[in-house]
Amino acid sequence: MIDLKDQFALEAMAALLQRPSNSTPHYADIANSAWQCAEFMMSERQKRIDLAALNERRNNSDMRTLKLSTRLHYALLSEDLYTIADICAYTEKEILRIPNIGRTQLAHLKTALATVGESLAVPSEK
Repeated sequence: MIDLKDQFALEAMAALLQRPSNSTPHYADIANSAWQCAEFMMSERQKRIDLAALNERRNNSDMRTLKLSTRLHYALLSEDLYTIADICAYTEKEILRIPNIGRTQLAHLKTALATVGESLAVPSEK
């Protein structure tokens, strides 16, 4: 049975062999390059799987897991922020614009997010 890494290597080798060349191909070099390409594809695949799992966890993590104060919880709900992913999409500045959230609540929110390995969005430069 062929595994995914072997399949990647076969596809890479086929592509490498189809490249135009004026000399006789060095099959050992082509095989080595195909395996390096397969290794790279496997590592990129794993990164995408890990990122998808993180996003899935974020999207399914209810804000209640953060154990926020009632005031902060309801202030976030008033902005339709229900999940950790929703909250993490906001910057500090955007959070401070929400009614009933000040610097103290922001500090509590950042601490709660940090306990689950998350943080607020970083403002984009324009």
